[in-house]
Amino acid sequence: MSEARTVGAVGYEGWRQKVEADLRGADVDKALAYRGLDDLGLRALEHESTAPTAGDPSGLPGVAPFTRGTRLPSKTAGHDAWKVALALDCRDARQARRHLRHDLGLGVGSLWLRLQAGRSGGIGIPDLDGFRALLDGVDLSILDVTLDTGDPRLGAALLAELVADPATLSGSLAADPIGAWVEGESPALDGAFDRLASAVRWCSEHAPDLRAGHHNAVLWHDKGASPTQELALTLAGAVETLRRLEARGVAPGQAATQMLSVFAVGRRTFLEIAKLRAWRWLLSKVLKAAGACDVAGRQRLAVAPGRIHLTRVDPWVNLLRATAQTFTAACAGADLIVTPRYDQLWRHDDIRSRRYSINLQHVLAQEAHLGRVVDPAGGSWALERMTTSLARSAWDLFRDYERSGGLVACLGSGRVHGDLRATVAERHRRLRKRLDPMIGVSFFPLIDEKRPSRSDRLVEGASDDPMTDSEPGDNRAGGFGVADVTDIRSALGDGAPLAAVAAAACAPDPSCRPIPDFRSAEGFEALRLAVDAAVEAGAERPRVLLAGLGSAQDSRARREFAAGFFSVGGLDARVEDGFGEARDLDGLSAAAEGTLAVVLCSTDERYGELVPAAAKALGGGPPVYVAGRPGPHAEAWADAGVDGYIYLGCDVLAVLEAVVSATGWLKGDGREGSTS
Repeated sequence: MSEARTVGAVGYEGWRQKVEADLRGADVDKALAYRGLDDLGLRALEHESTAPTAGDPSGLPGVAPFTRGTRLPSKTAGHDAWKVALALDCRDARQARRHLRHDLGLGVGSLWLRLQAGRSGGIGIPDLDGFRALLDGVDLSILDVTLDTGDPRLGAALLAELVADPATLSGSLAADPIGAWVEGESPALDGAFDRLASAVRWCSEHAPDLRAGHHNAVLWHDKGASPTQELALTLAGAVETLRRLEARGVAPGQAATQMLSVFAVGRRTFLEIAKLRAWRWLLSKVLKAAGACDVAGRQRLAVAPGRIHLTRVDPWVNLLRATAQTFTAACAGADLIVTPRYDQLWRHDDIRSRRYSINLQHVLAQEAHLGRVVDPAGGSWALERMTTSLARSAWDLFRDYERSGGLVACLGSGRVHGDLRATVAERHRRLRKRLDPMIGVSFFPLIDEKRPSRSDRLVEGASDDPMTDSEPGDNRAGGFGVADVTDIRSALGDGAPLAAVAAAACAPDPSCRPIPDFRSAEGFEALRLAVDAAVEAGAERPRVLLAGLGSAQDSRARREFAAGFFSVGGLDARVEDGFGEARDLDGLSAAAEGTLAVVLCSTDERYGELVPAAAKALGGGPPVYVAGRPGPHAEAWADAGVDGYIYLGCDVLAVLEAVVSATGWLKGDGREGSTS
């Protein structure tokens, strides 16, 4: 047996020297720094000696400030560290029943339901009997239920009618007065908070495990907020909620136990883990200031799907995004996880996509054993710094909103709108320049993909089921005008329709201007789907010519770059090599026939002699682009007929739109395949 060797510990400086050697002497802090939308300057290599505070800044699991979660380590911890959930988002009640039974058969532990009740989206349930039919045979004493009806009193009344003892209920009623106000689903904040206060009092007395409201961060996530803005806006909303409930006789401690924090996570795993950990720290800080620190450990965190990073083109990549997001939520210690479906933007009747989303969670919990680990993210100094940096940045922004009068005042003045517009503009810039790449959309597209549906429209709660969707009911209802859950239960028992009881079906309040949603892939998808629709209608897929100047070796690198560049727009790249060497430049014009554009590809050294001649040979033909930056030749090449350039960091979408629109290919000019 060989003699055992003792390996000495490698300190921070040793790691740093190794990384610098691999980076060929580059500064580690600059080369591996991630600044992102919030410009936090997060570093990849951290150590206890570089930590922002002495010792472990996050404390211990289950202990204030709960950065590392509210669960205590246990030798008996099983695979159910979080509740597995999937949303029912179709409108047809019969289809919803089929999906519900399918999901329960696969081990879902939480139901997420949204009822129309006079609104445009959600399951069409006309009355109490319809709700009973939906949940017939479902044991609500062993399941969490998140029920969004627009009025938490109505949700509480519906659930209470289905059980013998409301104390056995657990879940939430999804009330979010500020979110509903922002989205135009609630006429006035005062009435919405009156309803929430009534539901909080009823739940506290009759169903303590049923939470009346949400601290809803998904709202801001889907508006394009940065992580710092998302945390600050959600925290400002939480404080506004505590204040308004206290004004209605609900103590902060009672209110805090009746709220569920609901977040969505993005594509940057470590940053999103830090965001969720920072939220628990921030909320604990607020509850301590409100005199409710004794209930801070009872806060619960759910992670639900956001739409911002879902895609319509190459939707199969959504499976990978969903996996990463679920992993992120598990590592951050979420108590409940709702996994997005890969076809969520296309249709709502695919049982396969539901099975994938549910089993994904089971695999991570049971086979990857994430369900057996308390705070999987603990011990990473890089994550600790990210958490601390995000928390401090969000706290500063939150205080700024407070100095300006609070969240409602900042929404009314347009301050929040301006902040989000600036962030969305930066997101657009990064997406168009592919600084924030999206696989299958702005990089590595699958041109001949088979999509879940041939429909070219976003499905917003609609079903492709052949059965007719249920009617939403009387949208003229402005609220039943009752004060508590008991009265609503009585009305439901008398057969009152949900739309007549719900208080949410009202005209929007004009005092809050709407904030548009943001989805990362929309710009690229609009072009790609238009091109694909024309091809499906019978047109030949548009082509670009990649003309290699000089030898094949000279042009290979930039040809490959250009092929990937134009495939993002659904264009077919055809390669012709050897111009200016084995082939005469005069042959370029014939080779370019029938193409939307010609891209000249070679090395910088060959460009100087060949680009002007090649551009002149193509004069009068399709637009001419050069793969690379022009440098000092911009003016001379433009005079020779070069129309533009493609390179790392250019506005990819602008170039693609210019190429497609230059020939009128999608503008109804009489060509086959026009999509006007």
